[in-house]
Amino acid sequence: MTMFVTTACSHAPPPQTTHPETPVAPHNRNGGTESEPTACPYSHKYGPNGCPTDGDGDGVVDHLDACPDAPGIEPEGCPTDGDGDGIIDHLDTCPSAPGIEPEGCPIPDTDGDGILDIDDQCVSEPETMNGFDDSDGCPDEIPPSATHCYPGRVPGIYFGRKYKPASWNTSEAARAAISSAVDTTSGGTQRKRLQRAARIPNKAVPVLARAGVILNEFPGIVIEISGHTDNREGRDEREREVIGLARAQVVRAYLIDVHGIEPTRIHTRTAGSSQPIDDNSTTPGREHNRRVDFKVLTQ
Repeated sequence: MTMFVTTACSHAPPPQTTHPETPVAPHNRNGGTESEPTACPYSHKYGPNGCPTDGDGDGVVDHLDACPDAPGIEPEGCPTDGDGDGIIDHLDTCPSAPGIEPEGCPIPDTDGDGILDIDDQCVSEPETMNGFDDSDGCPDEIPPSATHCYPGRVPGIYFGRKYKPASWNTSEAARAAISSAVDTTSGGTQRKRLQRAARIPNKAVPVLARAGVILNEFPGIVIEISGHTDNREGRDEREREVIGLARAQVVRAYLIDVHGIEPTRIHTRTAGSSQPIDDNSTTPGREHNRRVDFKVLTQ
């Protein structure tokens, strides 16, 4: 007897042939892959190749650089200007000495006369510091016409009651000059006495006129006017010093007011009775000691 064995029918689809795809490699955190890794896989900041960038080339990577667009130094990465001349150090040829663009170095003084080459009309020849054109940087001598006027004591300018005062003494400039020398705390009588002692005598006007001409002719000359007294003027040496200063101040004011001399070219001082040029025991000697001296100053 033939027997038939019945089996369950399978409804599963027949197996199909598969074609495995190339697996996608996982990306690392800097954008590279296992098959094409980045050059710097563990860097948090990166450029096209996955490495840190240093846009200004100063060795401080951009994400740590406080000034990423300007070359600087560690740790901040910002430029410095150690000499304060406005030229940052990495462009400054002389970073420790203030200078000028473009190198950042000081202007030289080739001849060593204290006048920088940029202002020196004689770069290779030092200035003669003699009070005459001392700022041009060139060697020179005071012209004879100028030295003739300023040998020291100026003959013809004497002070005292015996001399008729010049009319200029009543001008506002004269009063201001004398008042600036006389202590404002002095009593009225004392102040008037000191002021009278400083009045320019009328006979001195021609002498001062010549001095004004010379000063205008040679604008490079700077002078000092010192005022002097004899040993009998004033009640004490302090008053004599006040009188001496008033004399110097009033002569200075005359040259400025009448002859237009630049005020910065005339300095004043007082010597009181400490520098006599004649015998104070005689009347002519005391007269000579009541004077002003002119001195050419070196700058």
